[in-house]
Amino acid sequence: MRELASAYRELGHIALCLTEHNYAITPESWERQREEAASLSAEMNFPIIVGLEFWLPKTEEILVFGQEACRSLLELDDIIVIKDFNDWYISQKDPFALILAHPYLWTDAPDLYLLMDGYEVVNTGLAWDDNYVKKMEQWMPSPRRAYKGQDTHSLADLHHPCNEVEDLIIRDETDLIKYLSVIYL
Repeated sequence: MRELASAYRELGHIALCLTEHNYAITPESWERQREEAASLSAEMNFPIIVGLEFWLPKTEEILVFGQEACRSLLELDDIIVIKDFNDWYISQKDPFALILAHPYLWTDAPDLYLLMDGYEVVNTGLAWDDNYVKKMEQWMPSPRRAYKGQDTHSLADLHHPCNEVEDLIIRDETDLIKYLSVIYL
């Protein structure tokens, strides 16, 4: 994590967001990663925010930011249908943000997309074509926004540009959630 954070800081990024797949970690390993990120953030004076990439069976993958939201999703192992996700969404009390990652746009529950705060249009150089982006814009109308992401598997992958936003300050997870969330737009 230190090497990755150092590389991103040297490239001029203002923060690093880590989102491991929910099927690849446990609640305990996610907490350890979050604690390591908090300690390293303070030491390096560089924000490292730990979220979650969560797979919704038979639908989509989403990026989740907000510690309590991530914790509660990791504790669930029974999200089988979209209704389960809707119930989870309604139950959340603390601020969080959801970004549609690797969108398939094939679910038969289009209301799911209205729960999202935004959607990826680029991830590690894979860019969705104009027709696909138009479909995302239609299913997830304004104020939801498109985001460029970077799925880094090694330091050799650091050449993909992410969103460039003037005067954006991300000091911690709260700032990130405000930036991503449609509530604050």
